[in-house]
Amino acid sequence: MIDICRERLCHFNNAYVHELKDTCDITETSPGGEGTARFSSKSPIIRIKSSKQPPLLWSLKQRKCADGAFLTFVDNEVWLHIVELKSGLSLSDWAHAKKQFEGMYLTAVAVAGLLCESNVAHVTCYIAYTSDNLAATRGASPTLLKTLVGSTKTLGGWEEWTNGEISLPFNVTASVVKGKRAKGGDVDFGAV
Repeated sequence: MIDICRERLCHFNNAYVHELKDTCDITETSPGGEGTARFSSKSPIIRIKSSKQPPLLWSLKQRKCADGAFLTFVDNEVWLHIVELKSGLSLSDWAHAKKQFEGMYLTAVAVAGLLCESNVAHVTCYIAYTSDNLAATRGASPTLLKTLVGSTKTLGGWEEWTNGEISLPFNVTASVVKGKRAKGGDVDFGAV
């Protein structure tokens, strides 16, 4: 499968979509939130970098986008990894990050659809943060704790944070991996 993807990479801007070997770094450059999330993989990696002016696909309704994503190839399946780096993480920051995950998910699925001849089989969202203020801010914004009529989830996504899973478009459930950033702002998520 990776051979087909390699042949099709020529149709993408190398500044945004390219193959890596062994390690993948997703970097946040915004002032106050600078840092890098590092991953390693024995399988091939195709990184999808975010632009400073999201969305990467102009036609998407969701204008927010995570810092980056990458594809790995496991047993002839395409696995999608979406990464967002935050400094402090409050309930409203988490609600915002979920929108960023959604925007990057839609973008990455479109890229994977053009690159590969199969659908994404598994999705993992990684969130790296310096300080976890979720519990402290849980009561600070009552709006984020409300549920809509007919729904069992709060607007801020508290349940998704505690359960480690989020809902994405097209009935996809992604696991959430949380990582604490070191003093320099970096985090190593290890092997994927």
